[in-house]
Amino acid sequence: MRPYLERSVEECGAAEEVSPLSTVFCTIDKEPVYADRGDLPPADSYIFLSRHSGKVPCITLHSTGNPTGEARLGGEARKLGLASPCLIGSILFKLTDAVSPLPVVLEATHHGPTSLDKPLVFVEIGVGPEQWTDDKVLSYVARCVTLGLGTHNDVGCVASTFYGGLHYAEKFTRFAVENKLCVGHIISKYAISDETLSLVSEAPMYSSPYSTQVTIDKKGLRGSLRTALVKKADEKGWPVRLI
Repeated sequence: MRPYLERSVEECGAAEEVSPLSTVFCTIDKEPVYADRGDLPPADSYIFLSRHSGKVPCITLHSTGNPTGEARLGGEARKLGLASPCLIGSILFKLTDAVSPLPVVLEATHHGPTSLDKPLVFVEIGVGPEQWTDDKVLSYVARCVTLGLGTHNDVGCVASTFYGGLHYAEKFTRFAVENKLCVGHIISKYAISDETLSLVSEAPMYSSPYSTQVTIDKKGLRGSLRTALVKKADEKGWPVRLI
């Protein structure tokens, strides 16, 4: 992936499609979900590009964290990483502005790392060697990430935290694109319970900048939990949208 990114940064810069980028590329010798601060150069934010394993070929984006008591893939249990709504939003809009070679979908917050103390976005290509080595897919993702990175400070969208629904958040993906919402944490219905409510209700604050809106899948979350999240948002002054 790195050669595609380096070429994309050079081409987009030469065409003046983005402002000059202060970008450092690095490759780490471990699975990115287990990365910590010592593995990475200093930066204001990080974009991890990695492979995605699953059943359906797609391009995915998500923030990191383990909302529940399990931490099977890096990070700490019951801890959220720092989301970057503007970066996710900007890259998402670029990926969906044109005809993508693969479906684009947001994933719910999951896995590590959780300790970087800087905003972090995962952009993943799935689901197997056919997609991981596809020149068209790699070039498309590299270009969209470059353009998204180069314009994220000017994207001008409302940052929202999303609750409910499935892990592959197709409903939230469509809603974010149609309404030009930047995307902070997405907490799926499987990660919201009486035991996790105190943490996940604070998810808008685990973003840089903070999310200023809460979006809830009204059919994708138990009523009592939905009520508790709305109450918390009201106390914090966060507008709530039920979709």
